[in-house]
Amino acid sequence: MQTLVIGKGGLIGSSLERLLQKSRPTKANPSVIPWDNESVAINALQNATRQFIQGCGSEKWSIVWSAGTGNILSTEDELKSETNYLLAILDSLREFRTHDGVLFFISSAGAMYNPKTSQTIDEESEVDPITPYGRTKLKQEKLVLEFAKNTSFKCIIGRTVSVYGPKQNLKKPQGLISKLCISALTNKELEIFVPISTTRNYLYSGDVAKMIEHCLMMAHEDKIEFKNHSLIKILCNSESSSIASICKATEVVMRKKVLLRLKLSAKNQLYPPHFNIRSSVLPDLSGLCQTTLIAGVGSVRNDVIQRIQNRN
Repeated sequence: MQTLVIGKGGLIGSSLERLLQKSRPTKANPSVIPWDNESVAINALQNATRQFIQGCGSEKWSIVWSAGTGNILSTEDELKSETNYLLAILDSLREFRTHDGVLFFISSAGAMYNPKTSQTIDEESEVDPITPYGRTKLKQEKLVLEFAKNTSFKCIIGRTVSVYGPKQNLKKPQGLISKLCISALTNKELEIFVPISTTRNYLYSGDVAKMIEHCLMMAHEDKIEFKNHSLIKILCNSESSSIASICKATEVVMRKKVLLRLKLSAKNQLYPPHFNIRSSVLPDLSGLCQTTLIAGVGSVRNDVIQRIQNRN
């Protein structure tokens, strides 16, 4: 099985690319996509998709969409290009509907659900996005689901939780663990806008990659029960962690106390203190999440040190 990773320079894409290269070298992956130039990027994406599939011949193949710089603070105008890029890929795939391929689209669980109670969320829970980012992700999911239904392509939507690891995009508002490591290395305070008792489901990017790879293999081996040729799967850890426990793990790894400044406000109190989530679809995949918090933070530390050295 050959796999094309679109967005291989990002947090999840880079982890998946490293994992796949260990077991089966990928071919025809685009080196650089000019994301800032929409028309050129669309052309590059479509050409890369066609060349990849044609190069696979009779071999089974998969395409993983892990691109995008959108976040919870993005506006609708800022997100339009990302949807257009996805549409370009889907248009290219329509030319190869007879081929044995699988599309894996990475979405966001945090953006999709609006936890108003302590009730545990799973794939059967009602989606209720409250931000432009969440509404855009829902729109993109619907495009993938409709594409699967109309073309009989196998499509998997993976809704991720709070993913962390090397290659974290620090321009996004997320990335707490990377920012804590940078704060410890530079002896600068990090502003926290929610109580340190706030919990989230943190998932190491390497473990996300393992889950995606396993999903793809199961799909190609007909071990997944699809509905209308599609499947929605939450990619999450078995338990959540508080900001306090994240800080403690960072202090253990960095061997120094992290410097925090709490900036709480009435607006920040709307941010739910807990996000209880689990996966009822292919639940055994959670067994692939074997990276401890200490080990994961250690990997982030090494990545951050390398970034700082490259800047100097």
